[in-house]
Amino acid sequence: MNGKSYASEKDLIIGKLLGRMINKPFASAVVVILGFVSSLLLSFFVYLQFKSIESLKINRLGAVLINALSPRMNLFGFSTMLFLAIMAAFMFAITYNKNLPYFKLLNMLGWKWQRINSGVLFNFMSSYGLGYALALLFLVVYALFGRTEGAKFFDFLRPFVSSSAIALLLMVLAAGATVFIMLIKAKVLGRKTISVGLRNSILVSLAIIVLSLAAWQISRYIQSHRLEKVDLGTHLPAPTATPQENTFSTNLVRYDLQLRFEPTSELLTGKVWINFTNQFNTALDNLVFRLYPNAEWALATPSDSPYLVVNWVKANGEIVNTEISNSNSVLNVLLGKTLAPDQKISLEIDYTLQLGLVESKEGSWWSSKAFYPLLAIYDQNGWRTDDCSYCENIVFSDQGSYHLSLTHPQDLQILSNANQTSIKMEEDGYVTDVFDGILLRVLFIGMSKEFTMASEGGEGFRIQVATLNDQTTADKLVERAKVVLAFYTEEFGRYPFDTFTLLASTSSGSGGISFSGGAELFYKVGLSDLDPALAELTAAQWWSEAVGVDFFHAPWQSETLNVFSSWLYLRSLPDQTQFETAKNKAGEHVVSMPLNCVLKNDISVGGVCFTSVRNNGPLAWLKMEAAVTKENLLGVLKEYYKSCQGKICSPETLLKIIKTRASYDFSTLIK
Repeated sequence: MNGKSYASEKDLIIGKLLGRMINKPFASAVVVILGFVSSLLLSFFVYLQFKSIESLKINRLGAVLINALSPRMNLFGFSTMLFLAIMAAFMFAITYNKNLPYFKLLNMLGWKWQRINSGVLFNFMSSYGLGYALALLFLVVYALFGRTEGAKFFDFLRPFVSSSAIALLLMVLAAGATVFIMLIKAKVLGRKTISVGLRNSILVSLAIIVLSLAAWQISRYIQSHRLEKVDLGTHLPAPTATPQENTFSTNLVRYDLQLRFEPTSELLTGKVWINFTNQFNTALDNLVFRLYPNAEWALATPSDSPYLVVNWVKANGEIVNTEISNSNSVLNVLLGKTLAPDQKISLEIDYTLQLGLVESKEGSWWSSKAFYPLLAIYDQNGWRTDDCSYCENIVFSDQGSYHLSLTHPQDLQILSNANQTSIKMEEDGYVTDVFDGILLRVLFIGMSKEFTMASEGGEGFRIQVATLNDQTTADKLVERAKVVLAFYTEEFGRYPFDTFTLLASTSSGSGGISFSGGAELFYKVGLSDLDPALAELTAAQWWSEAVGVDFFHAPWQSETLNVFSSWLYLRSLPDQTQFETAKNKAGEHVVSMPLNCVLKNDISVGGVCFTSVRNNGPLAWLKMEAAVTKENLLGVLKEYYKSCQGKICSPETLLKIIKTRASYDFSTLIK
């Protein structure tokens, strides 16, 4: 075979191909090392960068490119794809360009131009693939023995190999293409055979595409209706229900928001489409929405102009009449017809929201939860429009699904408790971030030009933190949140949301505001008082967000468990000083008002009730723990969480579980 000949039938002999690989060990070793080192170095480089990708301070175009690859894309797989592309170009050149007389690199490796053929190509691919496999093996061994203490094997390994399947698939395709070229040159495949094969391949590909699209549409349909099919609450009560026991009708709603934010005017404008199915067992002629940004606790003074202004409402495409009440915090939509049970209606609401800039020593940001008309709760007495002038950021709502498209300037970073699914560049230079969330009681957004971001995957969910401090602080917050979440998951049950989102900033004191799947957290510089606030806000994900409660009528049901759960966590730490301090402080502020008090708009009464709940409440749980043992108490809480997750449960439900599971009458402690 002369130096310029192409592959022949001899090249198809497996033994000869293997022989050529063995006869050139030096060349093969070089390529193996090339594959090993390139994959390993690039994988670690990307692991460090993608772990906190926001810290790269890349521009929006870079973010779009990274998002297009995949949120979990890494260069361990990408490096392989890159080298495969280079190799494919090299293969094409040496196969079809007869004018290259010599190739020095190949000569250095022991390959003469005269011997370039399909066997050498297979040699190259196999050697690089072996290097890739060795790099992966090294990472597996390192994940077993070299990971940090407490890190799980698969959690450590996942960032390196999430796209390896794609790389291996492309390697197989490249090998298949090489074999195809060999078969043609060996005249095993003729023109007729190829044309028939291509035709069949196209038909099969089209069939696969059609089936894939159909499966995708079915999946979207199932996901959009999944919430409606899950039993997340009870319907209207039987006539025997006592007046003291509230029962709630569950009606899960889908909110589709398309908004635009202008930082100069601080205006959030746009529309929300709401798909509503009457799942109540009574006909409706109106729907009631809460405008929480206009609630008394949100306004600086009662005479302030409303922050959220509804411009118009359409029902099934027709403008309908509306009524505003409760200091502009309640929107009553008059449907103009009766909506029978199981009937559907589509609402379109055009509105504007004035956001307020929050400023601190580190920087500034905008944030809001329930920044849209939110369907009110419906119980046996009708629509609930409770208000409490001093109950800051209390939102009483059911779970729903959300799709948010938020258009904003490129230099703004966005944080949300929903999952970010895409980023799109707009013609005017703005960008549109798209978020999707399910089983959320409220949607949250935070926006700033100065966020420092950090994130990490967890057991079925993702932890994400935005702060105005340095990257080290953001990373520490992620680690501390991961520890608290792991503790509660072990004690109470699986974390209930897809993300745990923290917007954290320093303050003169610690505290925060919870929402579904996260919280706004305030802490002192140095994180010295972080644990109590973080523990309580995290516990609220179980007892205030996953388990719905009537906070206005039974604040003890969630608030006492939030505080008590934080005590459990503080007590589990090696240094129990913070637990003892919290317990002693509560004991010093015990009040005579019973735990089953009701929050009223009169702060002189409601304030004492709130003090009782936060101080008397966790002490009551400690008393029960001493009586029934910690194991039995945790068994009660696990059963309560399992029974009421996704529902709005009455206090009677919790009391019944305690009585049945632990043979303990907790009602004597709340009266």
